[in-house]
Amino acid sequence: MYPDDDGQQDFITLSYQLDGPGYAGSVTVYDAQGRLVRRLVRNETLPTKGFWRWDGLTDQNQKASVGYYVLLVELFRANGGERHEYRKTVVVGARF
Repeated sequence: MYPDDDGQQDFITLSYQLDGPGYAGSVTVYDAQGRLVRRLVRNETLPTKGFWRWDGLTDQNQKASVGYYVLLVELFRANGGERHEYRKTVVVGARF
């Protein structure tokens, strides 16, 4: 991902497909030191299929620094108490 507004690879897309309805989820972005960078999704009810997109911006609407980031996806189902966590590592880069 290169969030430098050149029209190429300016965002990351996470696609998902759930095994059924009834899930809610959160997606949070952390830097390599574990600091919160962006809350993409907060406890939203999810359709069974969809995607999330991160454009490399922080919660303060600033470009994230070049480096590694972890996207933490948390899924939970209220009835049944199921909870799942997934982590995806992405890189924010820049062209020289």
